[in-house]
Amino acid sequence: MKITVTQDDIEHGVRGSYRFCPIAAALNRNGEYNVKVYQDTIWMGDREYRICSDVILSFIAAFDAKESVKPIEFYTQTDLAEIVV
Repeated sequence: MKITVTQDDIEHGVRGSYRFCPIAAALNRNGEYNVKVYQDTIWMGDREYRICSDVILSFIAAFDAKESVKPIEFYTQTDLAEIVV
């Protein structure tokens, strides 16, 4: 699934919040539920995914550090890897 983090997501995102950051907003808008975004993993529902994209990792770090960020796009199929326990 293609995910687009919009300027609106960025403007309304909460820095340091795993539930209300721009990436969580974009995933929620695309039908995911119980989304939690951490520094290197994302929970969607009851599944945990490792973030494999430097673009996403850099976005999270910059946003939380109060640096300027721009909208991004990523694909859940290639940029996230499910962690199976």
